[in-house]
Amino acid sequence: MPLIEINALPQDKKVNISNIVTCMTAKISEVLDIPRQAIYCTWNTLETDCYAHGEHLKNLQPENSHPPIVNLTMYEGRSPDLIEKTITAIAEELKIGLNQKDFNAFITYHEAKSGTIFVGGRIK
Repeated sequence: MPLIEINALPQDKKVNISNIVTCMTAKISEVLDIPRQAIYCTWNTLETDCYAHGEHLKNLQPENSHPPIVNLTMYEGRSPDLIEKTITAIAEELKIGLNQKDFNAFITYHEAKSGTIFVGGRIK
């Protein structure tokens, strides 16, 4: 049940967001060794002038500031090593998808406790 929520400024027209989210589910499936259909990945495009990095606002995704903000939620019990590998894989997939040399992202990990998630028609 990994949930990957990507929040970013509008992208250059050359960026294929659909490709990024589908490649992301494939990569994370590989890293976690779970079925791809168990992974959720969303992309939220932020409104222009609604993302401040320091005092600066941007209208399009720059390469050297205003990194995409990613929230990763997974069930409890993952090892620190597996969490690190998952976060690194997310960053690598974003770098490839956004085609940025000096890539940066702000990625946070959140642990979902057993019994606190409703998915597949039941509490898990």
